[in-house]
Amino acid sequence: MSEVVNINGTKYTEEDFNDEQRYLLRQIRSCKAKAAQLTFDLDQVKVAEQAFFQGFLVSDDVNMKALTGSIAENSIRALDAGCDAVLHCNGELNEMITVAAELPELDAKALERFKKAKSHQPAKSDVDVDALEVMFDRVTAKWRNWA
Repeated sequence: MSEVVNINGTKYTEEDFNDEQRYLLRQIRSCKAKAAQLTFDLDQVKVAEQAFFQGFLVSDDVNMKALTGSIAENSIRALDAGCDAVLHCNGELNEMITVAAELPELDAKALERFKKAKSHQPAKSDVDVDALEVMFDRVTAKWRNWA
């Protein structure tokens, strides 16, 4: 059973209480859980507001096989869904030209969000490339050992 700590720090289990007291304890726990969930939900709303309404939003790769439609259609859908830019990852030049031809230039607000996001990018001198290579090797070592 779970423990309950009273104001004086003395610990009791639920068996130490009568039915009415146990009922009240369950109600208090339920209220605490609901308050915690509400706090979590509100935090998620705050994160969403900050991430999606004030930041520069880039789509996922429009060339993923899970998506239906052409690359051009997926690119347009990404912008219609609220993205500022479209991510195209496979490096096929003809596909990149198709995507670029379908999309408008950044509007002034999106460009401002991009500049704000870019201002948070560390300077090259702030990046320890050697440390990143060591970290990469450590993280990918288990996959290399499987081959």
